[in-house]
Amino acid sequence: MHKQFILFILIQFFIGISSSLYSQDVAIEQKSLNKAFKLIHNHYVDTVNTRKIVADAIKAMVENLDPHSKYMDAESVKKSNESIRGSFGGVGIHYQILNDTLTILNTVKGGPAEKAGLIAGDKILKIDGEKAYGKEFNNSFFSKKLRGKKGTTVAVQVLRHSDHKTYDINIIRGSIPINTLDIAFMLNNTVGYIRLNMFSRSTMSEFNSALKKLQSKGMKHLILDLR
Repeated sequence: MHKQFILFILIQFFIGISSSLYSQDVAIEQKSLNKAFKLIHNHYVDTVNTRKIVADAIKAMVENLDPHSKYMDAESVKKSNESIRGSFGGVGIHYQILNDTLTILNTVKGGPAEKAGLIAGDKILKIDGEKAYGKEFNNSFFSKKLRGKKGTTVAVQVLRHSDHKTYDINIIRGSIPINTLDIAFMLNNTVGYIRLNMFSRSTMSEFNSALKKLQSKGMKHLILDLR
């Protein structure tokens, strides 16, 4: 019993030393990172975007782990949560950037943009009084400008294709659903087809609704496309 007790103490002692050495190594590495950051922030010749270099450093560390590990910044997390919830706050338009200008392809039925009077073919020239056309504007810019908290207002100036006149329109943002089910139809008299493009909290209700419609048309077999 005495020898076993001594062995136990020795094991605990070496575990403690190992843990202490590991903690010291981590502390040294953290100090190195902090020192590098302070040197760049305090002594680099130009102004540095510290938020960006920290994000880039984290990305580089994560990339050295495995192919399945990925760093997500705040904007990425926000978009990911929107897709999981199955909705986001926005104006409700489908658009394409044509000749450096956002052109509305169609509006979400019953959505904020449709209620405000926007129609397919409208080109957005300004958002909240700021120019919104040119080579420097992209999908990321329009997503940030047009999406927002439900109930808030965004002002747009559009050029209407039908009469070539400009209109100033205020849109009250609303909850825009993200449909996870692309299509659902009958391939023949007994076989139905449903395609899902992603999963969210609304997927089950969308799927059940489509399933009932297909069953009412005589579906006996189903092809569920998850590609």
